[in-house]
Amino acid sequence: MLSPIGDYKLDAVIHDYLYWEQPCGKDVADNILFRAMVASGITAWKRNAIYYAVNRWGGGAWDANKQRLDQQYSRFVPVDYVPAAHERWEDVQEAQFRDRHREQRAAIPQAARICEAGATRQ
Repeated sequence: MLSPIGDYKLDAVIHDYLYWEQPCGKDVADNILFRAMVASGITAWKRNAIYYAVNRWGGGAWDANKQRLDQQYSRFVPVDYVPAAHERWEDVQEAQFRDRHREQRAAIPQAARICEAGATRQ
């Protein structure tokens, strides 16, 4: 099992951001993760394992993010919000949504170039 905070964590942050914002398709986001891991020097066995896992099983996360994105769910916790110790991120989002906190999407300045770079894994 691979740790979620391994030596590829910065590459995973980019991937997670692309999954949330969805400026390009899922396969492109997965390819960008792979290419980022190559550039970061992640070993071949580890990057292949991670790539195949997200490529094969990441569809549920992609679809859930798409639904929340379409509904303008917020991804940010207000500065004055103090969550309970047991509170899950989904609970925080639901509370903000009920209280009419909606996120306005901003254009990603380099989205076209970023997505173009992920057209292939090479």
